[in-house]
Amino acid sequence: MFSLIEKWQRGGLTKKQFCAQHNVALHSFYYWFKLYRRQNDLIPVLPSNRFVEIQSTPPVPIDAVIEILLTSGHRIIFNQPVSASFIKEVIS
Repeated sequence: MFSLIEKWQRGGLTKKQFCAQHNVALHSFYYWFKLYRRQNDLIPVLPSNRFVEIQSTPPVPIDAVIEILLTSGHRIIFNQPVSASFIKEVIS
């Protein structure tokens, strides 16, 4: 199976095209590719019981109606309904 993975890597076909050409189920190919990458240290293998820390943003106040996050990183929170034209003026 690894020889097929290496053959695919040398060729110019997509995984789907390669599998169709070699009569291999696509899900089998993905499984073989995962094993191949692990064996060749192309991806780290983490214990399955390990937790990964994630970062989250602070929650929006419960009474907020609209929150706009600008590309500059600034946040605008409207605590009452506003018209679309007003929001357009604020962000332009």
